[in-house]
Formats: sequence, C-alpha cells, structure tokens
Amino acid sequence: MARKRLNQFAFPHNSVHGSFYQDLLTSAIALLQLALLDRRSFAKNDKTHGSRHAPGAIVLAMTGFDIWLTEIITGLIRPVEEARDLLDSPTTSKYKTLYERFHGQLPGELSELETVVDIRHEIVHHFPRLNRSLIPEWFPELQRRGLLLTSPSGNDDFDFTQKLGSYGLAYWVFEVLEESAGELMSADAVYTQMHSHDVSNFAVFRRLCTPDKLTEFDAAGRH
Repeated sequence: MARKRLNQFAFPHNSVHGSFYQDLLTSAIALLQLALLDRRSFAKNDKTHGSRHAPGAIVLAMTGFDIWLTEIITGLIRPVEEARDLLDSPTTSKYKTLYERFHGQLPGELSELETVVDIRHEIVHHFPRLNRSLIPEWFPELQRRGLLLTSPSGNDDFDFTQKLGSYGLAYWVFEVLEESAGELMSADAVYTQMHSHDVSNFAVFRRLCTPDKLTEFDAAGRH
C-alpha cells in the first residue's frame, strides 16, 4: 500500500495542500489527556500508571511527527524522484536528511528518537512476547528510568504488553518529539524560519500533568 501511494505522488502545477500533522497531534494529545485520567482506575506508582489510552497517544504522536517531516519534504525537495525516494525512507532517515540540509551537518545522537520509532513499531506491529527474555534493547533503560509501570512489590511484575500502556512512557514520547522538532527548526535558514511555529504545536501536551508531579495531581483530587 505504501509503494502504491508513493507511485501516486507528484508535483502538479500550482499545487496547494493543507497540513494534516496537526490533526494527528490534536488527537494524540486528546488521548494523552485520557491517559492521565486513567490514573483513577489503573495500577499506579509515583511517576506513572497503567493506561489503555497511552499506546494510541504514542502511535498518533509519532505518526504525526513523521507526517510533519513528509510535509516539509513535499514543500521543499525537487525533483519528484528525489522526494519520492526520501518519502519511502524511515523516519530517522527523513530527519537526518532534512537536518543536514538545514544545518549543513548531520545531527548528533538520535538514540531517543530511534527508540520512539521502535516503540511505535512495537505497538503497531504488536505480538505477544511469550518469552520474557526476548525483549527489545531499549526496554531495560526505559524500565530503569521509571517510564514503565512496575509492580510496587517487585513480585509478579506486569508483562511487556502491559508496560507499553504507561502514562509516563507516552509523556516521554511527546517530550522526545518536541525536542527533535525544536532541534530541526533551530537552524538559521529561510525554510526553518517559515516553519518555526510548528515547534509550538509539538509542545501543547505540556499543559498536562508531568509524570514527576503525579502525586500532587493525586493530592489535588483532580482525577
């Protein structure tokens, strides 16, 4: 389906297209807000809690970010074959290409953005991991940072699938995408100045409670 869609891609004369990424970000933030409210009915600890809305928020936010890169590419890169090849590349490849074009050099470490892409793939192409030893490379680090729900007792911990439904994890994904967008648009170039306002769209989620203040959220009885 992706290849068929790319074959339909062209630059018609005097073409005008609207932006779609903002719609997905708006939907993602709505799900993140519902994920916050899941705290009233799911297992929780001081920095996160279980949520059935968090995985959807992650997928939509990451997809919105990828579409944002796509929209930049379609508005910037000619000829059509060069753009089509880039559109068919992974999210991080699109990001690196645009970053190099805007900044004159490749970006630095992208491990967190790469992890967010992997988490999105893990959710969209999910299958049960019946062997607990077969987990992604990024799992231990996110667990160590408290982004994944963990049993308070340390015994009978949640399984991998349940851990993907974590408010703290979803919030962190939004943070990574906001930072990545900001770094891409930080170059002093005409095209980045035209799109600098886009970064604020990736920051709207910050009106919601941060994971490190969830205990205050509980105390205020807002859930």
